[in-house]
Amino acid sequence: MSLSRRQIYGLLAAVFAFAGLSASVVLLFRAWGSTENPARPMLDSSAQIASKDVSGPLLVIVYGNDKWRDTGIHVDKGQKVAISASGMVTWAPVERVGSNVVGPDGTRPPYPQDALGFPMPHAGIGSLVMRIGESRYAVGSRDRIEVRESGTIEFMVNDDVVGDNSGSFTISVLVGKGSPPLN
Repeated sequence: MSLSRRQIYGLLAAVFAFAGLSASVVLLFRAWGSTENPARPMLDSSAQIASKDVSGPLLVIVYGNDKWRDTGIHVDKGQKVAISASGMVTWAPVERVGSNVVGPDGTRPPYPQDALGFPMPHAGIGSLVMRIGESRYAVGSRDRIEVRESGTIEFMVNDDVVGDNSGSFTISVLVGKGSPPLN
């Protein structure tokens, strides 16, 4: 069965309405059939969302093998951003490392000899990390940050080789002038 984007948006809206979510939720998809993974919808990084135009949290899906997933969410220096994430990723082949399935908080930091290849060497392996411009943040499952420089929010899994990762994190992003609450 094949669904159009309009049908998918309608189904998602019905699910969110049924769950009683009154906040605006925006999912941005490109057409089905990416060269990276033709079976999954992709975020549309060509769309820019001015954070001042959104009244509630934005929902973003980041796959384990994404390298700096551009959300299209633009924030300005000094704005507050609240992040809440869930999901599981596998950050390396199991035969290589043993237990490798983690949530957004990840596991131990990388060993010193491997650390330089990671986006954030002091954050846990497999954890959720965020970049805005050149500034990086280890956000994990929940964080509230003040933006250090204007730019677009990007996410990825903290890993030196993302090509062998799988799974995904679902991230709620709430941008505000004051201190937005964590969901």
